[in-house]
Amino acid sequence: SITLSNPPGDNVIDGFQFNGSIATEMKHGSLQEWQLYGGELPLLQNYHPYHQHNTHFQIMSTSLDTSGIVAQPGDWRDTIPLYKEMNHTVRFVAPFKSLVMVHCHILKHEDLGMMTLWNVTEAPDTYLIDDYDVTVRHGLHEPMHQHGGGGVPIWLTILLMVVFCIAGVIGTVLVMRRSLRKQAACDDSGSDDSGEQSTLRTDPESQS
Repeated sequence: SITLSNPPGDNVIDGFQFNGSIATEMKHGSLQEWQLYGGELPLLQNYHPYHQHNTHFQIMSTSLDTSGIVAQPGDWRDTIPLYKEMNHTVRFVAPFKSLVMVHCHILKHEDLGMMTLWNVTEAPDTYLIDDYDVTVRHGLHEPMHQHGGGGVPIWLTILLMVVFCIAGVIGTVLVMRRSLRKQAACDDSGSDDSGEQSTLRTDPESQS
């Protein structure tokens, strides 16, 4: 959770003025859920617009129903007002490995210290599953194929496809050659029969 200001209205986040230090760390690509609170009294008089850099967040719930005038679940925002009696639960994915600035969007409040930093760090090591470009979940310390999982390696799939294609071409060529030989044999047989009949018709001895 994060709270902008405090009951007296000081320019602080979670009780501290900005001093350049990092307030929290999160993993790159991780799903984050945060509760955003306004800390200043009175209840709905003084507000502080929460703003974060690098990515939008989605509102999951809000403590005060405003019929969508201020915010409602499902909205995507990068800024949202916070009152003592109006807080929100939001979610977002840390999209970049870098520092994220979070501050009150009233410039004077930000300049006077209502600002903080988050650090998005590199995600844990991941592994390829049998040469596929698919990574396993965070926290798995061995490649999945070492546990008996995974599918057919992609190089083997490609090799089998090439072999099947070559076999198909060879089979087609053999069938065509056999058909041509049969056709040629039939043609030769027909020519011999015609020659014999012609000889019988023109042979004088056979006519006498």
